[in-house]
Amino acid sequence: MSNIFLITSAICNDYGVYSYEERLNQLLGTIRSIRTYAPDSEIHLYDSSEEPIPIDDGVMLSNEANSVYTLYEHPYIRHMVGQGLQDPNRMAKKTIGEIVCLMTFFHTLKNQNKKFDRAFKISGRFKLNENFGKVDYSQHKGKVVIKERKSWYGETVFYSRLWSFDYSLLDQILATFDEIHTATMEEAVKTDTIRVLEYSMFKFFTKHNLPIDEVPLIGLEGNFGQDGAPIDE
Repeated sequence: MSNIFLITSAICNDYGVYSYEERLNQLLGTIRSIRTYAPDSEIHLYDSSEEPIPIDDGVMLSNEANSVYTLYEHPYIRHMVGQGLQDPNRMAKKTIGEIVCLMTFFHTLKNQNKKFDRAFKISGRFKLNENFGKVDYSQHKGKVVIKERKSWYGETVFYSRLWSFDYSLLDQILATFDEIHTATMEEAVKTDTIRVLEYSMFKFFTKHNLPIDEVPLIGLEGNFGQDGAPIDE
């Protein structure tokens, strides 16, 4: 299979329990895990930090990934800096940053000629593991593949740490995220808050009847940024 990975990150921030150096090393681990468990894939890193990545670190990341895009000058990122949103855990900035990364990536895919079998999105502090190869993506042709929901976390969210879609769905995915983006910004204006992306993904993926396969095992491990809690799924 010919796959492309989007890694979303924001390593130059003060969110969570990890230092900049720890976040950078986690990000390198993400890239290297894809090279190990999905070796024929293209890897593109989109970073939505509020500040530029230091030059030497940016060069190092560029040597590891196919491309690195820093989006700190994007108008939505600049707009969020210093805003008065009710955002005690930086969820609003994280959500806007993630949407900026996703939208920029999807439009880039739309405007280039190269085709892939499947596009994956992975968050930069997580890594693929040996269980990734246990998912037979040939059985999910034409589908979005995402980690199955757990009732204890709520039935109205889709986990966004690692998910993917068949490349034939690119136009539908782009249209869906266009709507997520519009709804998110309208909510911010009306209520001074922003719903986390996992809720919006469930709402609008369902609304647009995207074909979705929820799988029990996706081959992902790592730690939550806000408290360091481990993930193995």
